[in-house]
Amino acid sequence: MRTDPLARRYARALFELARDADQTGPVLDELRSFAALLQKEGRIRAYLLSPEVEKKNKQEMVESLLRGQSSPMIRQFIKLLLEKGRQNHLGQIVEAYSKLHDKSIGRVRARVFSAVPLQEVQMEQIRQQVGRYLKSEVLLENKVDAAILGGVIIEFSGVVIDGSLRHQLNQLRQQLRQGKGGAAL
Repeated sequence: MRTDPLARRYARALFELARDADQTGPVLDELRSFAALLQKEGRIRAYLLSPEVEKKNKQEMVESLLRGQSSPMIRQFIKLLLEKGRQNHLGQIVEAYSKLHDKSIGRVRARVFSAVPLQEVQMEQIRQQVGRYLKSEVLLENKVDAAILGGVIIEFSGVVIDGSLRHQLNQLRQQLRQGKGGAAL
């Protein structure tokens, strides 16, 4: 899913402030903690998303919730989101901020799709190969998708390497339809 441009702008602004304060990592941790709190506490999330609740009341609640637990930068940022009515973008802002942070420290997130869960040795081999290719640290996540039948699909930085059996069979099927497969079966 593509991140909303508005969420990317807010994330970029917060990231630049945090970078200037040399706090990009701690700010990311605080953002994630607040987003996790909203996921866990449905009543708080509903209150902050409710159009019937005045912005001032929402901001006071955030201030009391986060006072002593979060930096002034995060409290001000969350209150700004509430003021502008952008609190529903928080998840995408966290995602966009996380990407900016990863890029700033030379880290790339990648996903490998396989028909069955990969063993740690296999994951490490893929992590090392992608890391050498990108010249970056790679955080690799395995997603299981039985529909690919076999092989793997690797996604990173907008690149997709499809080495799945499903893809190979589809290519073969297409070649046969176009008459490029040699003798008929």
